[in-house]
Amino acid sequence: MTQDQGFVTVETEQDSQVSIDSEVVLTEFAQRCYDIRIQWIGGEIPFQEALSRLDGCMREALSTSSPAKQAMVEYQLGYIHHYHGNIESSIYHYQHSRALFQQVGNQEYVARMELNLGEEYRYKGEFDRALAQFRVACAVGREINNLSLQAFAMLNTGWVLLDFEAWSEARQSLAQAELLVGQMGDYWQKDGVLAEVYYGLSIVALRLADAATAWKYALSLVALADRNPDARFRGYANRLLGELITELKTAPDPIPLTSPDDYFRNSIQAFQEIRFEAEIARSLFAQACSLALRDARVDAVRKFQQAMLIFNRLGMTKDAARAIAAQAKLV
Repeated sequence: MTQDQGFVTVETEQDSQVSIDSEVVLTEFAQRCYDIRIQWIGGEIPFQEALSRLDGCMREALSTSSPAKQAMVEYQLGYIHHYHGNIESSIYHYQHSRALFQQVGNQEYVARMELNLGEEYRYKGEFDRALAQFRVACAVGREINNLSLQAFAMLNTGWVLLDFEAWSEARQSLAQAELLVGQMGDYWQKDGVLAEVYYGLSIVALRLADAATAWKYALSLVALADRNPDARFRGYANRLLGELITELKTAPDPIPLTSPDDYFRNSIQAFQEIRFEAEIARSLFAQACSLALRDARVDAVRKFQQAMLIFNRLGMTKDAARAIAAQAKLV
């Protein structure tokens, strides 16, 4: 929505057919860059091969003195590094992409890079900085009447507020994102936004002891996952089910009331399919919390340790600190 998301990393509505400035980015070039990313996510090419191919695209862009094409390559590099878990590298490429889009005068794409940078800062635990990025993107979205920019900004703001445990404010922001998505018609990323909105609203309801509403949004997320091939949806839906069953000890039809560990394993497997390291770690952390609540202390400590190692490797210092603190309570 990177992530995220947090879950969302933003893409253009028409990645392969965008007029960025007076020098139109050729459909073939943009599509080639986009396809490299898709091939890596789908496991068709290894990470280093994806980087090598995008490096070739960058050389082509430089040879034609096209800052617009350079911006598109930097954009895809930022996206790939985000999913690979290289947060600092992702920030580096998104910053360069933003500067290049600024150079060619594309206000919308500058705002999209602000959103992507905000998500990276959220993963790093730099919440104030993330919120500032989202506010900028939302303001641009209102100025140019772009509903998707506003929706992504409100969604990501909601997830920062969840990190702050500001439940009422988070609910308000997520509900605004849901309202904006409802005004978009057949926007191609609608399900991606809604998936994270439903997840967030379910967690808010759980924390406010509203089990019925928590399950309502969870079932909406499950329905999205059932009809969408994107592995992220399965990852989010299964993790949420594991969390709800752990705390509520119930499950409405048609959700089988099985061990929460079954759902956490399914979540981790789904995120592994798309190499989404940050969300793998978050699912491990959620499973560890579940195990701790079920008094499976040894297994919980092991899961906290696994999550902490990934968080540290990715530079997600706030999440790593949470894992360390939670583990310390069990040993």
